[in-house]
Amino acid sequence: MKYTTQGAIALRLSRRLQVGGAPTTYGKDVLDLALLDLIVPQCEARFEAALSSLYQLPLLLSDETARAIASSIVEKMILGEVLPVHFFPEVGKEGGLRKVMADESAAELRMVKEGQVRLTGEKISGAAAGGYPYSNSTRVVRRGSLRPGAAEKIEW
Repeated sequence: MKYTTQGAIALRLSRRLQVGGAPTTYGKDVLDLALLDLIVPQCEARFEAALSSLYQLPLLLSDETARAIASSIVEKMILGEVLPVHFFPEVGKEGGLRKVMADESAAELRMVKEGQVRLTGEKISGAAAGGYPYSNSTRVVRRGSLRPGAAEKIEW
């Protein structure tokens, strides 16, 4: 696991699922570690693919804040994959915790991709370094009049 740990996933699932081991007397369902081994690399690959046009891979994550952001996104992606396996009637496509996790991970990933959040310490990829690295961007223009000669200094 590149961006999270089994312990972090177990903590996020602690009220619903037990990660690995035998079923408990409390009746918690057990998340099979083989399923986790299958899902984690897939989610990490989707995360890296989404950021590959912005950052050089592999991500170093030497900054604690960058590591926390990456972990949050990947963990929620993983939960979005795991929960329907165990709680399908409760967390179907139309709502429930699976949708919450999917929506939160997508929103956090979008904030990174759009530049609202930056993974500090990471190198911008070559493709992004040549121009403005975020697609679907808009420039903010203040209303008012330009001073004489100012128009020549503005880059469009």
